[in-house]
Amino acid sequence: MRCSRNVVTFGLLFEPWIDINFGSDSIKSDAFGKFQISSSLVGLWSGSAPAAKINGTWPVLACVAIGVTICTVLVNLRARTKALFHLTAVSSVAVALFVVFALVHMNGKVSEVRGMLGYGSFRDLGTQAGLMMRWASGNGGPPPVPGRRQVSYTTAGLTSKAWFAGVMAVSSAVIAIAQWSRKHPSGAIQLRLGVSDGLPLTEAPKLDTAPKPSVDPAH
Repeated sequence: MRCSRNVVTFGLLFEPWIDINFGSDSIKSDAFGKFQISSSLVGLWSGSAPAAKINGTWPVLACVAIGVTICTVLVNLRARTKALFHLTAVSSVAVALFVVFALVHMNGKVSEVRGMLGYGSFRDLGTQAGLMMRWASGNGGPPPVPGRRQVSYTTAGLTSKAWFAGVMAVSSAVIAIAQWSRKHPSGAIQLRLGVSDGLPLTEAPKLDTAPKPSVDPAH
């Protein structure tokens, strides 16, 4: 069960986590920052084209942790060692943390990705040329005119696949911690600590069992 959850989480890392659609234009990005762009991107004609930079460090670390988790689970099916059991729990928690960090990072990049569909500054001649060429090629309506024609964008955010990846990673970590807790109950840990580190409250009196010297009646 735990392996299947991690496999699903691994596959979801390569699915679109950001999906923005505006008319005929669309931009998708996975957790690693790989973009799928279908847009005229008139901003590319300007000197400062809008761009979004997504850091793929967290999903890469999540992939490594997923690999460690799956390997330790499979090996532990035969070895049944405490060290592998502890490593499985730790790696499952690491997967959840890395996926959550990736979600937070991607959520902060939504506005930047949405800005890639923007027109930039209307004072830029490159932007104006791009708008005119897009309109002439039939890919859009008349260029927007400040104060005359309003252009609005649809709301953008993380996809359901991104949130599902977070749910799968966190649930797998919760299951791993629950299994670890069942094998290491707090009462047993406290009992072992009390016996090993503490002293009994009362001590039995020591009996003098040493042999006494015999007395010769003649003396």
